[in-house]
Amino acid sequence: MSNLELNKGDNIIFAIDVSASMSNSDCAGGLSRIEYAKEKTIAFINEAAKHDTDGVDIITFGHKVEALTTSSDNFTSTVEIVKQLKATEGATDTAGAIRKAWSLSNSKQQTVLFLITDGEPSDRDAVKSVIQDITNNVTHEHQFNISLLTVGEVNSELRSFLTELDDSLQASKYDIVDVKTLDEVDFIGAFAAALQD
Repeated sequence: MSNLELNKGDNIIFAIDVSASMSNSDCAGGLSRIEYAKEKTIAFINEAAKHDTDGVDIITFGHKVEALTTSSDNFTSTVEIVKQLKATEGATDTAGAIRKAWSLSNSKQQTVLFLITDGEPSDRDAVKSVIQDITNNVTHEHQFNISLLTVGEVNSELRSFLTELDDSLQASKYDIVDVKTLDEVDFIGAFAAALQD
């Protein structure tokens, strides 16, 4: 069994940014960032449900981080949870979302977090710190990986920060982050890129 492949029993987590900036409408077809993110997430969940046998996990993050319970035998309810999301919160606790996903991964053999955001965390240093901490606590490089998928326009300063997370984060034992734009990947492509980065 290859660690670079999607396997039955892999743990798949979706974290969706619900900060107010996600209501900006700069996505394909005039959609808001949150509506486009929801559309793509539902398509991803449809694929993920074939592999994550105990149900995918959903996390929302803005000024608070919430893990929303789903089950393997109720795909419809998982989709409904995503459909109901609103972008109204006043901050973006990206670090908290990553920390929550790490806590949900527990002893799973291979976990991929799909973190969907318009990119700007409330605390960049906290994001770096939690990623560094995770890399120093995993037992192998594919135990926990992050596919950071941006939605909407990303300015050059923010792009530089995301590139650092992807390629050159100091004091990290492993490179566990892959950054893509949400519109350039499908589920399988994003999963593979997260593991092969």
